[in-house]
Amino acid sequence: MVNSAKKNQQVMVVSSLKGGFLSDEIGQLLNKMGVKQDNYELIESYHFGGYGKTTPALIEFINWFKENFHIALDPIYTGKSFFAVWDMIKTDKFEKNLKIVLLHTGGLQGIEGFNRKNENIIQ
Repeated sequence: MVNSAKKNQQVMVVSSLKGGFLSDEIGQLLNKMGVKQDNYELIESYHFGGYGKTTPALIEFINWFKENFHIALDPIYTGKSFFAVWDMIKTDKFEKNLKIVLLHTGGLQGIEGFNRKNENIIQ
Protein backbone atom coordinates (compact mmCIF):
# COMPACT_ATOMS: atom_id res chain seq x y z
CA MET A 1 0.00 0.00 0.00
CA VAL A 2 2.80 2.42 0.82
CA ASN A 3 4.50 1.73 -2.49
CA SER A 4 1.22 2.18 -4.41
CA ALA A 5 0.14 5.40 -2.72
CA LYS A 6 0.21 8.57 -4.79
CA LYS A 7 2.17 11.62 -3.66
CA ASN A 8 -0.97 13.25 -2.26
CA GLN A 9 -2.00 10.13 -0.33
CA GLN A 10 -0.93 9.16 3.17
CA VAL A 11 -0.88 5.57 4.46
CA MET A 12 -1.49 5.47 8.19
CA VAL A 13 -1.14 2.24 10.17
CA VAL A 14 -2.52 1.90 13.69
CA SER A 15 -0.55 -0.55 15.78
CA SER A 16 -2.26 -2.69 18.40
CA LEU A 17 1.15 -3.53 19.86
CA LYS A 18 2.82 -1.74 22.74
CA GLY A 19 6.52 -1.09 22.98
CA GLY A 20 7.67 1.12 20.14
CA PHE A 21 9.73 -1.57 18.40
CA LEU A 22 7.48 -1.87 15.36
CA SER A 23 8.49 1.45 13.81
CA ASP A 24 12.11 0.38 13.38
CA GLU A 25 11.18 -3.05 12.04
CA ILE A 26 8.78 -1.66 9.45
CA GLY A 27 11.23 1.08 8.51
CA GLN A 28 13.99 -1.48 7.90
CA LEU A 29 11.66 -3.65 5.83
CA LEU A 30 10.51 -0.72 3.69
CA ASN A 31 14.14 0.39 3.20
CA LYS A 32 15.13 -3.12 2.18
CA MET A 33 12.31 -3.12 -0.38
CA GLY A 34 13.31 0.32 -1.66
CA VAL A 35 10.00 1.89 -0.65
CA LYS A 36 10.01 5.60 0.16
CA GLN A 37 8.50 6.36 3.54
CA ASP A 38 7.46 9.97 3.08
CA ASN A 39 3.78 8.99 2.73
CA TYR A 40 3.70 6.46 5.58
CA GLU A 41 2.96 6.94 9.27
CA LEU A 42 2.79 4.38 12.07
CA ILE A 43 0.47 5.42 14.88
CA GLU A 44 1.38 3.73 18.14
CA SER A 45 -0.74 5.63 20.64
CA TYR A 46 -3.98 3.63 20.33
CA HIS A 47 -2.88 0.21 21.58
CA PHE A 48 -5.11 0.39 24.70
CA GLY A 49 -2.47 -1.32 26.82
CA GLY A 50 -1.07 -3.66 24.16
CA TYR A 51 -2.01 -6.68 22.14
CA GLY A 52 -5.25 -8.26 23.33
CA LYS A 53 -5.84 -5.47 25.85
CA THR A 54 -8.95 -3.32 25.94
CA THR A 55 -10.48 -0.53 27.95
CA PRO A 56 -14.10 0.31 28.71
CA ALA A 57 -13.81 3.26 26.29
CA LEU A 58 -12.76 0.95 23.44
CA ILE A 59 -15.57 -1.53 24.13
CA GLU A 60 -18.09 1.30 24.36
CA PHE A 61 -16.89 2.65 21.02
CA ILE A 62 -17.08 -0.78 19.33
CA ASN A 63 -20.67 -1.25 20.52
CA TRP A 64 -21.62 2.32 19.59
CA PHE A 65 -20.11 1.92 16.13
CA LYS A 66 -22.02 -1.29 15.44
CA GLU A 67 -25.27 0.20 16.69
CA ASN A 68 -24.90 3.32 14.55
CA PHE A 69 -23.24 1.98 11.38
CA HIS A 70 -24.15 -1.75 11.47
CA ILE A 71 -20.49 -2.74 11.13
CA ALA A 72 -18.98 -5.12 13.68
CA LEU A 73 -15.45 -4.39 14.90
CA ASP A 74 -13.13 -6.69 16.81
CA PRO A 75 -11.37 -5.48 19.98
CA ILE A 76 -7.87 -6.63 19.00
CA TYR A 77 -7.17 -4.89 15.67
CA THR A 78 -9.94 -3.22 13.70
CA GLY A 79 -11.75 -1.72 16.68
CA LYS A 80 -8.55 0.02 17.71
CA SER A 81 -7.92 1.30 14.18
CA PHE A 82 -11.44 2.64 13.76
CA PHE A 83 -11.31 4.21 17.24
CA ALA A 84 -8.03 5.92 16.32
CA VAL A 85 -9.39 7.37 13.09
CA TRP A 86 -12.63 8.45 14.76
CA ASP A 87 -10.64 10.15 17.52
CA MET A 88 -8.35 11.86 15.00
CA ILE A 89 -11.38 13.15 13.10
CA LYS A 90 -12.87 14.54 16.33
CA THR A 91 -9.58 16.23 17.25
CA ASP A 92 -9.09 17.75 13.77
CA LYS A 93 -6.04 15.67 12.84
CA PHE A 94 -7.35 15.57 9.25
CA GLU A 95 -8.16 18.47 6.99
CA LYS A 96 -11.82 19.12 6.23
CA ASN A 97 -13.46 17.13 3.40
CA LEU A 98 -10.56 14.69 3.24
CA LYS A 99 -11.41 11.26 1.82
CA ILE A 100 -10.47 8.55 4.31
CA VAL A 101 -10.38 4.86 3.46
CA LEU A 102 -10.33 2.44 6.39
CA LEU A 103 -9.32 -1.17 5.89
CA HIS A 104 -11.40 -3.61 7.96
CA THR A 105 -8.94 -6.42 8.59
CA GLY A 106 -11.43 -8.89 10.07
CA GLY A 107 -10.92 -10.54 13.41
CA LEU A 108 -14.64 -10.94 13.98
CA GLN A 109 -14.27 -14.66 14.63
CA GLY A 110 -12.56 -13.78 17.91
CA ILE A 111 -15.52 -11.86 19.36
CA GLU A 112 -17.30 -14.98 20.62
CA GLY A 113 -14.26 -16.12 22.61
CA PHE A 114 -13.63 -12.60 23.82
CA ASN A 115 -17.22 -12.36 25.05
CA ARG A 116 -17.00 -15.71 26.85
CA LYS A 117 -13.94 -14.49 28.68
CA ASN A 118 -15.39 -11.01 29.35
CA GLU A 119 -19.10 -11.59 30.09
CA ASN A 120 -20.59 -10.71 26.67
CA ILE A 121 -19.50 -7.10 26.60
CA ILE A 122 -19.34 -6.75 22.81
CA GLN A 123 -22.77 -6.63 21.17
